[in-house]
This record gives sequence, C-alpha cells and structure tokens, in this order.
Amino acid sequence: MTEKLSESTLLDALVDFAQKIEFGDLPSNTIGAAKRRLLDSLGCAVGGWRDEAISITSEVLSRYGYGPGRSGFSLINSLGTAPWDAAYANTHMIRVLDWNDTYLSLEPAHPSDNIGALLAVCGCVPVSGEELLTAMVLAYDIQCRFCDAASLRARGWDHVAYVAIASCLAASKLLGLSREQMKEAVALAMRWMPLRQIRAGTQVSMAKGTSSAEATKAAVWSALLAQNGMTGPKGIMEGQFGFIKQISGPLYLETFDELGRSFKLPETYIKLYPVEYHAQAAVEAALKLRQAIGGSINSITRIRIETYEAAKSIIADPAKRRPATKESADHSLYYILAVTLLDGQMTLAQYDPSRLADPKVLALIDKMEDVYETPQFNAAYRRQEFPIRLEASLASREFAALSALVEIPKGHPKRPLNDRELEKKFRSLCDGIASPTRQAAMMAGVLDIETAKDVACELSRAIHGLPFERRS
Repeated sequence: MTEKLSESTLLDALVDFAQKIEFGDLPSNTIGAAKRRLLDSLGCAVGGWRDEAISITSEVLSRYGYGPGRSGFSLINSLGTAPWDAAYANTHMIRVLDWNDTYLSLEPAHPSDNIGALLAVCGCVPVSGEELLTAMVLAYDIQCRFCDAASLRARGWDHVAYVAIASCLAASKLLGLSREQMKEAVALAMRWMPLRQIRAGTQVSMAKGTSSAEATKAAVWSALLAQNGMTGPKGIMEGQFGFIKQISGPLYLETFDELGRSFKLPETYIKLYPVEYHAQAAVEAALKLRQAIGGSINSITRIRIETYEAAKSIIADPAKRRPATKESADHSLYYILAVTLLDGQMTLAQYDPSRLADPKVLALIDKMEDVYETPQFNAAYRRQEFPIRLEASLASREFAALSALVEIPKGHPKRPLNDRELEKKFRSLCDGIASPTRQAAMMAGVLDIETAKDVACELSRAIHGLPFERRS
C-alpha cells in the first residue's frame, strides 16, 4: 500500500486487497500453513458432530431448512442447502468444540471460523483448490489485522464482528463480485454486530459456539445480496453511527499497511488441547507439575497461579470456579488445571458432565488461590507469549513446594505441531465417526487441495457417507 490510510479509505483498501490477491502471491510456507489449518478445521468439524448443540442446529435445519432434501447438511453446501445456512452449519461444527485455531492480539480471534463460509460457497460455484487457499489467506489476513488494530471486548462487543467483515470479502472473491459489489456486500454484512455478553457471566451457554456461525451466515447472505444488486449503508466504517465510532473505537490503521506484503495466517496458533487458548500453556504446566509431584496429588495443600491480564480476565475470574456447562468449563482455568492434574490428560472426555461436579475436582479447585497478574508476564504477552507459572505447596515432607513454568505452548508458531502431532489430533477428532480409511482420504484430499479443479467435488468424495453428509 502506498497512500496513508484513513478511516474513510480503509474499506476501499480492504476491497482492493481482496480484488488483487492471487494464489501466485502466496509464499510456499503460507500455502502449507493454510492446508494444515484446513485439515485441522475439518477435524474439528467432524468431531463437533457429536456435540449436543450441533444436534439442535441439525434438527432445525432438517425441519425448516431450504430446498427439497431436508435430512441434514453437509460440510460442502449441496443438494438444496441454502448457502447461508450451510455457512452457519459448517462454522458451528468447526467452532463448537472450541478446538479450532486462534490468534491473540488486542482482540482474540478464531480465524478458521471463516472456513465454514468458504466451504459453503464452494457448493454454489466451482472453486478450485488454489482459489480456496487464496480466500483463506485473505480472510485470515483481514481478521487478524483488525485484531491488531482495536479491542472489541474492551468496548463490550464480541470478536466475531471481525469475522463478518473477513468472511464477506473472502466469500465475495470466490463468488466473483466486482469491486463495487464487494463494498456493498461488506456494508450489508457490517449491519450485524454481536454483543460480548455471549461470553460473559458465570455460566456460558451453547450460544457461544453459534456467534461466529451467525457472522458467516451474515457474510454469505450479504455477498449474495450485493451480487444481485442490493446496496448497503454508506459510511458504514467511518460514519457518525458507523463501525469505528460506535463499536471498535479508533483503529490502529498502521496494521493494515502490510496488506499484500506479508500474511498473517502462518502467525496463528493451532490448539493441541480442547481448551480456550489462554489455557493451552496451563495444561502443559499442569502436566509438568503432575510429573514432578508424582503420585502425591492428594498431598497438595495450596496452588499459586501467576499469569498475564488477558488470561486472568478471560478464564480466571473467581466466578469460574464452578463451571456447570462444557462451554464454561473450557473457559475456566481452575477447572482445566484441576482435571489435568488429576487425570494426567486434557481431552474431550474431561468435559463429561459427571466431572463438572466431581468432589475431587472441586476440592482441588478450592486449593487454588485467586490468580496473580505479573508485570513481566504482561510484557511477555505483548510479545505474543502466553506464560503461566504454577506453584504447589505439599504436605509431603519430601517437597515443601514444586513449581512449573510454561511460556510458549505447543502449537504456537514458535513451537508448531509437527505432522505426526497434527495427524494424531485429526484422527482423535474423527475416531468413531470416520473410519481410518476415510480419515486417510480426507487428509490426502487436503494435502493435495491446490491441485483440485473443483473443491466441492474433491472434498465431497472424501466425506461422502459421514453422518453430516446431506442426502436427498
């Protein structure tokens, strides 16, 4: 970008970027990173099929959905599913387990939320593998740069507001919208804005996982409206009652200067554990502490926890000591630490409803002090590190106290998952739903996705026959 950005020219700059970016602009490491995140998201979607909230989504779409075949939905929009409904369903499946990738800056994000919208569009028009990967990179870049530019949670709005913008531009590119149509599409999508209350309070509801689904539904719906001539409100970004003045507050516009010069997708984090990202390092620290303690978990008398402000405010509010839902438990640092220390692992099994009220879990939580925020850990967080230190006091005479420190969790770009670890996560999500042969087919399809002439055809073959595959 050559001209200095202003609030009134930001939307034009985003549309220009979306119009110009091509597969040939992407470095090989960015392409490889995009394929890894596509595979990870497909795994999260398959595993998400088990979730009760997805059953509700499936039932509603099956009963009231669009088109002649109302027996479910597919990860690739097909057989009569409305593309906006497919975007909602796809995104909800990817997001519901809270195990998809993350980006943390002034605002947190799950950039793979965008993938649900793009897969839905693949069922509307022929989309090549190269086009899908390019749209992914585009969506990730826009969402992450907005996260660098302003905090929405600080002003009471939910982070998926940025998803609506990013998904709309990426979907518009796949649909072949003109420059002016793209501007109208974004203006239409930005009419929809979510409240932060969806993630607040003592107990988090099922709706947490639908927030990004609503954003992608709005994005695809808006792109299709604009493609067919609908216009949106002018000045939606910078106007008196527009996005910046009413929702985001002043944007740090310099973050958009690198649009098209560098890409944010490789900087996002793949989750190793099914917990809110600020607890990824906490799981590792708990496993280290457990190993040091050995079989003496019951001898713990006190646990001191030190971390940074974002972790403390998002997952360590004292009100989170008694989570009653899975959605609350995966955002409770206290619960996550307790079950990891007790079980020596942190998987979806640790969210069984019986564990939420397990006296052993609650007793261990009660031995945890309120979380301490430290200046040095706050400084580390500004460097995109996520430190946590645990110190356990024990009744045992052998050890007065033991501690464990983790600064950068596995899955961070500085400690990426290797291919074996990513495959293990993918297979664990698919086990019981997709056979090993089907899992291998999905992995092969994603790893060679850039050669696909029609993504819908290629991936539909890989997922055909799975429970969520829509049938007429």
